[in-house]
Amino acid sequence: MGRGESLHRILSWLGSRPSLLFLLWALWLSFPYFGFGASSYVWLPDNGDALLPMQLAKADGHVQEQAGWWSHLAVSGTDGLSSLWVGEPLFALFALLPGWLAYGLIMWLQRFLAGFFMYRLMKDALNLETLPALYAGFAYALFCQGSINHQWAGFTLYDGLALPGIPFFLWALHRLDARRKPLLYAGASLLGVLLAATSLFYLAVFLFPLVLAWFLWVTPPRQRSFPVAILLFVFSWALAEAPVLWAARLNAPLSQRSLLDAGLLSGDLLETWRLHLSLSGPLLRDSALSLSLAVLGRCAAARKDRVLDIVLALFLVCLVYKLAYPFIAAGLLDHMGPLKGFGFDRLYLLCPFLAVTAGAIGLARLGHGRDVRLPSTARLIPLQHAAFATAVF
Repeated sequence: MGRGESLHRILSWLGSRPSLLFLLWALWLSFPYFGFGASSYVWLPDNGDALLPMQLAKADGHVQEQAGWWSHLAVSGTDGLSSLWVGEPLFALFALLPGWLAYGLIMWLQRFLAGFFMYRLMKDALNLETLPALYAGFAYALFCQGSINHQWAGFTLYDGLALPGIPFFLWALHRLDARRKPLLYAGASLLGVLLAATSLFYLAVFLFPLVLAWFLWVTPPRQRSFPVAILLFVFSWALAEAPVLWAARLNAPLSQRSLLDAGLLSGDLLETWRLHLSLSGPLLRDSALSLSLAVLGRCAAARKDRVLDIVLALFLVCLVYKLAYPFIAAGLLDHMGPLKGFGFDRLYLLCPFLAVTAGAIGLARLGHGRDVRLPSTARLIPLQHAAFATAVF
């Protein structure tokens, strides 16, 4: 059996067992979090606002008795009644399992959902080949975004399913588009509740502009009734989040963020813009590999590639919005009331997903009759295979 045939069989095996492949990939990525038991790795700043200690405390009956429904010990207090619903399907693991095991399982789940459903989204919605879809799954599950999480280890506990679940929610809505109206509407509503139950609202809300843009321009729906399903998706999320959103509105004046002053911001606007610029550069750096594949594929395409151009444009919009946000906030901050402390610039959280999607499409465009010669040999291999191997290793 020649090497070419062996490679073909390996790729066929991988393509036929993607769930197993991404289970193993997610296990590898999450292993440091639970592989060494109680001595496993946890980087506490990875859990903003002490979310991990908070969940461990909520699972402790003695702490619950001391805290009651209103925990005055936290900054501005924590409304325990309103926060019971948020993330409980995930965070309930802390009450059932040792903390290290619960934390590790959540890390594993996030990475599996991100990788496997990114693969499925590329295959089912964009009709990409196996290698580009595998690249997308590997890259998004890795989520090496130091500009977002300030370290290499990927998704964090407070991400819930808001960021790792982006491919899943898009894929599920795409699949529902082929169903009859009752199932379409019921499925979209359940997805909204699931998003609310597994994600913090200040991250989950940024999924909705992406859903709108995706189904408007990237994969337009087949059913005329699909916009109703999108509305139900948003409405069911808002209804499930209503207690938390209401509590956040009432508690907002007590937060230190309510002290933000537009005059103070505008007085040092250039310095604020420089801060946003310093964050945008690393964001480009972290996505450089995927963006390079996208550009290569765009240059190699024989004709205009509408989908790739749209995805790249969406990435650019999120990046430019991040850069322009200080000027937008300076003009609106004094008129935003309790929302003045909300980070509306977080559209940049969508950049990794958009970059990986563009990279996968670009990799797919390299696979049409283009070969490269291996160094010091006369052997030719498909350019797509060479680019995939280079990107992965």
